[in-house]
Amino acid sequence: MDNPLVSVIIPTYNHALYLKEAMESVLSQTYPNIELIIVDNYSQDDTEQIVHSLQDPRIRYFKFSNHGIIAASRNYGIQRAKGECLAFLDSDDYWLEDKLNAQVKALQAKREAGISFCRFRTISADALENDRILGPKTDHLPEDVYDQLIRANFIVSSSVVVRKNVLEDVGVFDENKDLV
Repeated sequence: MDNPLVSVIIPTYNHALYLKEAMESVLSQTYPNIELIIVDNYSQDDTEQIVHSLQDPRIRYFKFSNHGIIAASRNYGIQRAKGECLAFLDSDDYWLEDKLNAQVKALQAKREAGISFCRFRTISADALENDRILGPKTDHLPEDVYDQLIRANFIVSSSVVVRKNVLEDVGVFDENKDLV
């Protein structure tokens, strides 16, 4: 398990404007062993053309109607994922080039850990960094992490890398319409 396959799942709908940058941020990761799964909710823009313009054998493209429930698209991607680890990226987000490498190393260093997540920086609509870094303030979470999560979720889906067997044990994303 030196370099486990990481399946990166990007659900998308009419995000052609952002999708290429998101995909390129995955394909340019320093971590070598990835597959990129795009789950397109039948976009009406140039999404499909953007996906096919990046001719990379690591890309797998699916069309799937999620009926307004993005969790359904993520679950669809999970079902098709071949990786031992799964990562999620929203189609209007992007990663720094060493993100997966750092998180896979963290999971390898702590075999009992099932999930790794990281801080993130927000960027405004005009592509200006606003210097807000969100997420946990320290590299190690306190013992009462569950209590903290109940008060305020500081884990963003685009920051997560999770072992696939963990999701097989605890379940995947809840597709309840009331949670959208």
